[in-house]
Amino acid sequence: MGGLARCPKGFASQLSSLLAVRKDPNVLAYLACLAAGIALGVVLGARPLLRRLQQRFLPAAILGLLFFMGVGIGRDPDLPAKIGRFGWNALVVAVLAVAGSVAAVWGLDRLARRRP
Repeated sequence: MGGLARCPKGFASQLSSLLAVRKDPNVLAYLACLAAGIALGVVLGARPLLRRLQQRFLPAAILGLLFFMGVGIGRDPDLPAKIGRFGWNALVVAVLAVAGSVAAVWGLDRLARRRP
């Protein structure tokens, strides 16, 4: 019996929809970039140069990502109608998700800076 056959009911379909390779062929490229970053981190370890590069560019990359997500949302001409259609709950969930992400990054950054 295959590995996915022993998984809980519906797990295989959830996993395939999560990866959504058929819908977005870039998913494999994203996973490859993640794997390459993990491999680089394991190989280079905690070298000072890597740490300095990470401390310098990671916050800028996150801010850039948030900025361009906002640009993408703001470019939608139907945004007011969509907010009304989905209701304030959707807006609250989106704002809390962004706030939670920012808080998590901030907290993890502070935690990482404490360690030698």
